[in-house]
Amino acid sequence: MKAEIVAQRLQKQFPNIKGIKVRKDDFGHMSVHLGNAAEGGTIQDKGSKLLDKEPDLAKYKGTWGAPAADYYGEFHNGYPYIHPELKAAVEKYGYHIEWQNPGEIVAYQD
Repeated sequence: MKAEIVAQRLQKQFPNIKGIKVRKDDFGHMSVHLGNAAEGGTIQDKGSKLLDKEPDLAKYKGTWGAPAADYYGEFHNGYPYIHPELKAAVEKYGYHIEWQNPGEIVAYQD
Protein backbone atom coordinates (compact mmCIF):
# COMPACT_ATOMS: atom_id res chain seq x y z
CA MET A 1 0.00 0.00 0.00
CA LYS A 2 1.29 3.48 -0.81
CA ALA A 3 2.88 5.35 2.07
CA GLU A 4 0.59 8.35 1.56
CA ILE A 5 -2.52 6.21 2.05
CA VAL A 6 -1.03 4.49 5.10
CA ALA A 7 -0.19 7.88 6.65
CA GLN A 8 -3.75 9.15 6.10
CA ARG A 9 -5.33 6.03 7.57
CA LEU A 10 -3.03 6.02 10.61
CA GLN A 11 -3.71 9.71 11.28
CA LYS A 12 -7.45 9.04 11.18
CA GLN A 13 -7.16 5.96 13.41
CA PHE A 14 -4.82 7.64 15.93
CA PRO A 15 -5.85 11.32 16.15
CA ASN A 16 -3.76 11.92 19.30
CA ILE A 17 -0.55 11.25 17.36
CA LYS A 18 0.17 14.53 15.63
CA GLY A 19 2.28 15.03 12.53
CA ILE A 20 2.17 11.64 10.80
CA LYS A 21 3.75 12.25 7.39
CA VAL A 22 5.51 10.61 4.47
CA ARG A 23 9.18 11.16 3.69
CA LYS A 24 11.42 10.02 0.86
CA ASP A 25 15.05 9.11 1.58
CA ASP A 26 18.04 9.74 -0.69
CA PHE A 27 17.44 6.43 -2.46
CA GLY A 28 13.79 7.16 -3.24
CA HIS A 29 12.35 4.87 -0.56
CA MET A 30 9.16 6.13 1.06
CA SER A 31 8.56 5.83 4.79
CA VAL A 32 5.86 6.95 7.22
CA HIS A 33 7.19 9.07 10.09
CA LEU A 34 4.89 8.62 13.03
CA GLY A 35 4.86 12.22 14.22
CA ASN A 36 4.98 12.75 17.95
CA ALA A 37 4.24 9.09 18.79
CA ALA A 38 7.55 8.85 20.67
CA GLU A 39 7.33 12.33 22.18
CA GLY A 40 3.98 12.68 23.89
CA GLY A 41 1.64 11.05 21.39
CA THR A 42 -1.01 8.96 23.08
CA ILE A 43 -3.48 6.25 22.23
CA GLN A 44 -6.89 6.28 23.86
CA ASP A 45 -8.07 3.00 25.38
CA LYS A 46 -11.29 2.27 23.46
CA GLY A 47 -12.40 -0.70 25.53
CA SER A 48 -9.53 -2.89 24.37
CA LYS A 49 -8.74 -3.78 27.99
CA LEU A 50 -5.05 -3.27 27.20
CA LEU A 51 -4.67 -0.92 30.14
CA ASP A 52 -6.07 -3.62 32.42
CA LYS A 53 -3.64 -6.25 31.10
CA GLU A 54 -0.47 -4.20 31.40
CA PRO A 55 0.17 -3.01 34.98
CA ASP A 56 2.57 -0.24 33.90
CA LEU A 57 -0.16 1.29 31.74
CA ALA A 58 -3.05 0.84 34.20
CA LYS A 59 -2.44 4.32 35.62
CA TYR A 60 -3.60 5.79 32.30
CA LYS A 61 -7.07 4.21 32.42
CA GLY A 62 -9.70 6.90 32.08
CA THR A 63 -7.14 9.61 31.27
CA TRP A 64 -5.73 11.13 28.09
CA GLY A 65 -4.42 7.72 27.00
CA ALA A 66 -1.39 5.50 27.13
CA PRO A 67 1.94 6.50 25.58
CA ALA A 68 2.13 5.51 21.91
CA ALA A 69 5.86 4.80 22.14
CA ASP A 70 8.61 5.11 24.74
CA TYR A 71 12.25 4.50 23.84
CA TYR A 72 13.65 4.71 27.37
CA GLY A 73 10.96 2.54 28.94
CA GLU A 74 9.89 5.12 31.49
CA PHE A 75 6.34 3.83 31.19
CA HIS A 76 7.08 0.17 30.51
CA ASN A 77 9.58 -1.72 32.70
CA GLY A 78 12.65 0.11 31.40
CA TYR A 79 12.48 -1.35 27.88
CA PRO A 80 11.67 0.36 24.57
CA TYR A 81 7.93 0.17 23.98
CA ILE A 82 5.54 0.65 21.08
CA HIS A 83 1.82 0.47 21.82
CA PRO A 84 0.47 -2.86 20.49
CA GLU A 85 -2.49 -1.21 18.73
CA LEU A 86 -0.13 1.08 16.79
CA LYS A 87 2.18 -1.80 15.92
CA ALA A 88 -0.75 -3.97 14.74
CA ALA A 89 -2.19 -1.16 12.61
CA VAL A 90 1.14 -0.55 10.88
CA GLU A 91 1.69 -4.28 10.28
CA LYS A 92 -1.82 -4.58 8.81
CA TYR A 93 -0.70 -2.28 5.98
CA GLY A 94 2.47 -4.29 5.29
CA TYR A 95 4.88 -2.02 7.20
CA HIS A 96 7.05 -2.46 10.27
CA ILE A 97 8.20 0.07 12.88
CA GLU A 98 11.80 0.99 13.64
CA TRP A 99 13.26 3.57 15.98
CA GLN A 100 14.88 6.39 13.98
CA ASN A 101 16.20 7.90 17.23
CA PRO A 102 14.87 8.02 20.83
CA GLY A 103 12.31 10.65 19.83
CA GLU A 104 11.06 9.28 16.52
CA ILE A 105 9.64 6.06 15.15
CA VAL A 106 9.28 5.33 11.46
CA ALA A 107 7.21 2.76 9.56
CA TYR A 108 8.96 1.13 6.61
CA GLN A 109 7.30 -1.07 4.01
CA ASP A 110 8.18 -4.77 4.33
